[in-house]
Amino acid sequence: MKEIYLLQKGDSVDKIKYEYGLSHDLKISDKKVFDYNYVDLNQGSDDVMIVRNYLPYYEYRVKKNETLMDLMSIGYKVENTRDLSEGDIVILSKPKSIRYVTKPLEKLSDIARKFGISEKYIMETNNLNGDKLFVGQILWI
Repeated sequence: MKEIYLLQKGDSVDKIKYEYGLSHDLKISDKKVFDYNYVDLNQGSDDVMIVRNYLPYYEYRVKKNETLMDLMSIGYKVENTRDLSEGDIVILSKPKSIRYVTKPLEKLSDIARKFGISEKYIMETNNLNGDKLFVGQILWI
């Protein structure tokens, strides 16, 4: 299994080493994944790859009376800047997400309270089907 980190604007090798507690040297790959350069965090076979820092894009259907500012105020980047109407499909991404690792005995409600957001928001952002979490689970907030 191989673990990689997708490089975003402002990332540095030293920052990534610090964030993941790594002591070995990291090298930026000359290959790309999802059109991003990356560094190997844990070099292994390519048969299974864990991708860190991947912030997916979502197709989202605009709800009644929802505005561009409503979506931006909860941290989404919206790919179009035209006026929105109910039923429109827009592409959203979460560029300012926080990578959060769950701790022992932590509940979804604890995390929601800590960040001042709803449990539903965490579940939707992370594609969770229920409120069960496991220790070490990575969530995007």
